[in-house]
Amino acid sequence: DWRPDGWVNGGTITIFKGDSYERNDYLKNTDGLTLAIPASSNSGVVSVDSTTGKITATEVGSTVLTYTQSGNDDYEAKTLTLNMNVFKRTPVFTLNSESTYTANGNTYHVFYPNKSYPNFVTTTNGDLSNYPVTITPEGDMTNIISFNGVSAKVESALRDGIKITVFQQSGDLWYEKSQDFYISIRNNPMHVGTLCEQSLAD
Repeated sequence: DWRPDGWVNGGTITIFKGDSYERNDYLKNTDGLTLAIPASSNSGVVSVDSTTGKITATEVGSTVLTYTQSGNDDYEAKTLTLNMNVFKRTPVFTLNSESTYTANGNTYHVFYPNKSYPNFVTTTNGDLSNYPVTITPEGDMTNIISFNGVSAKVESALRDGIKITVFQQSGDLWYEKSQDFYISIRNNPMHVGTLCEQSLAD
């Protein structure tokens, strides 16, 4: 039988371009039988190593993987099929803010003034040299916030509701992604509280 969870005879699965599986990873062996080599109906989408049985998703598309196990005196022959759809991955973005709040149906990510954020945004596609990230604010943000790749430098100006667009380019293994976020630049409440306590003490 197919080994991974969700791989059901005659069923359909989704895998991603670049994924590969050794034969023992996707087929359960029956004692006394030697695993055979499966066949792919579209080798341009999923290729099968004719010696090891390793399968590799090489292109976006669909294929049917067929595995036929010959029988012997103890076991009957068996054929397994599996419909495989191959896609590229889509990155997921995360803003590494100090906090968040919700207003007018939007989530706002809070950042502090006079602070640099080397990982202002992170992405599940970490290959930034081949899939660069750009961050574009709406409107002129001179002396407010600047961006360089996934990093940001926040200046001293306070501002609520800045709209930014995070974009990551597509490539061989990943789709492109564009997503809007809202950020606000607000004082660190802990620092403000400390200043107030010191002023009252003076």
